[in-house]
Amino acid sequence: IFADKVAVAEETVRLRSHFKQLKSFADSKDAIGRKMDFLIQEMNRETNTIGSKAADSEIAYMVLDIKAEIEKHGLKLFGVLPQDEAVYRCDCNGDPSAKLPDNDPMKVAMKGIMQSIGL
Repeated sequence: IFADKVAVAEETVRLRSHFKQLKSFADSKDAIGRKMDFLIQEMNRETNTIGSKAADSEIAYMVLDIKAEIEKHGLKLFGVLPQDEAVYRCDCNGDPSAKLPDNDPMKVAMKGIMQSIGL
C-alpha cells in the first residue's frame, strides 16, 4: 500500500502528456484559450499530486520548481496577450483563431510566448 501511495509514474506520464499537448496548441487551428487554461490547471494538479506523494526532499524541491514554472508561464500566457478585436470576433463567432492573419497582434504575441517557454 505504501508503494502505491508514493509512486508517481502515472502522474509523471500525464504531466509529460500535458506538456506535449500544450506544445501542440502553438500550431492549432482551433480556439485554444479555454483548453489551455484547463490544461494548465491539470498540470498544476499533477504536480501537486507528485509533491504530496514525494518522500524525497529532492523531488519536493523539483516540484516547487515545476510549480513555479507552470505558474509563471500560465500567468504569462494569459497576461501579456494584447486585447484584439479580431480575436473577440473569432471567439463570438466560434471561429478558430488560426483564421487570423499571421501578422495579427495576438497571434504574433502568442508565438513569441510559446517560443520563450521553449514550445
